[in-house]
Amino acid sequence: MASEPRILFYCHNLFGLGHIRRSTRIAEACASRGARCQIVTGCRRLDALKWDDRLELKRLPALEMGPDQQLHEAGYPDRTNVMVERAEEICRVCREFSPDILVVDYLPGGLGGELLPLGAKGSPLESSCQVILGVPYTKRISRPQSRPKNPRIRRWMDRFTGVIAYTDPRWEDPLKPLEPGGLPQLQFYSGFITGEPAKTDPSSREVVVLAGGGREAIVMAPLVRRSLGPLVRNGDITLRCVVGPLGELEAVEDQLGDIATIVPTGSVEEAVSGARVIVARCGYNSSYTLLRAEAPVVFLPQISPCFEQLDRADGLKKIDRVAVVREDSEDAEAELSSAVAEAMRQPHGARKLPFTLDGAERAAGWLFDQYESTR
Repeated sequence: MASEPRILFYCHNLFGLGHIRRSTRIAEACASRGARCQIVTGCRRLDALKWDDRLELKRLPALEMGPDQQLHEAGYPDRTNVMVERAEEICRVCREFSPDILVVDYLPGGLGGELLPLGAKGSPLESSCQVILGVPYTKRISRPQSRPKNPRIRRWMDRFTGVIAYTDPRWEDPLKPLEPGGLPQLQFYSGFITGEPAKTDPSSREVVVLAGGGREAIVMAPLVRRSLGPLVRNGDITLRCVVGPLGELEAVEDQLGDIATIVPTGSVEEAVSGARVIVARCGYNSSYTLLRAEAPVVFLPQISPCFEQLDRADGLKKIDRVAVVREDSEDAEAELSSAVAEAMRQPHGARKLPFTLDGAERAAGWLFDQYESTR
C-alpha cells in the first residue's frame, strides 16, 4: 500500500449510543490495519466514553428534540440554527481531512439532512472519495417506496459508491427493503458489529440489568422493581442495575436503590462482568454483544412505533438461553420473574449462533479492499 488510507466515519446521535459504538468499533479495526481514522459526531456525553487514542474525534454540537419535534442544541432550546452550524462543521472536517473514504452510518442524508451539502456544487469531498453507506437494520416506518424526488437528495444519493450491511444475510437482510429507494450496486455483508463482553460468573446469584446507552434504564425500573424485587427480598438473587452514560443515575437510584446496587458504566462489555443472568434492552449493539457472553439473557425490547427492538427480539428468542418479555404484556411482571428464575437454572457457555459476530474486522477488510482497488 503506497500510503495510509484516510477514513472518515459520520455517525449521528440523538437518543442512544449505538451508532457511535458501531462506527468506533469499525474505525478501531481500520486503525489496526494502518488507516488514519476520524469520527465526526455529536453527543452530550462523549466525554463519558472510552476513546481509542488512534481515533481522531471531531465534535459536533450535541442535539435534543423539542416537543415540537424540532432539533435544537442540547440544553439550549432556542438554538434551532444548530443544524446549519453542524453542516458547516462537517464540510470543514471533510475539507481539512480530505478523506479517501467516508462511511455514513444508517442515515444517508445525515441527521436533519446535514450531509446534503456534501453532494452540492463546490462540495469539499474530492471526486475520488468513496462514499459508503453502513446499514445495521431497516425500521418498518422508514422503508422507502421509491427513489427520492428531491433533486438535492438525489444528487447526494448518487454520490454513494457502495453499501455495507452490518448483518449476516443468513439471518437478516436489511438491504432488500431499501431497494426501492435505490442502492449502490457494490454491496457487502460484514456480519454483526459487536464488542467483547467481560466474563460472566455461573456461581454468582447476581442479575445485571442494563439498557445500552442508559436512557431507557429509568423506563425499565418500575417493572424491574415489581417483578424482581420479591426475588431479591427472598434471597433468590442479588440485583445490579447498570446505568450507561445517557441515563439518569440519581433517578434510577431513587427507584431501585433499596433492592439493587446502582452503578454507572461506559460500555455494555464492562456491565456484564460477574453476571449470573443478564436482563437488557434489545438494541443492535447491546443484543449482539450480549450473545457473545456466556450467561443467559432476558431481553426486554423497547416498545416503539418503529418495532426495531421488537422485531429483533422476535428473532433472537430462538437462540439458546435467550428469553424475551414484552413489558406491555398484561402479565409482564410474572413473565419477567419467571424468565429470570428459569435463567438462573440454566448453565453458562458459548452459544452456537447462526450468524457471524466479527463484523468490525470484516468491514475494515472490505474498506481496505475498496481503497486499494483505486490506487
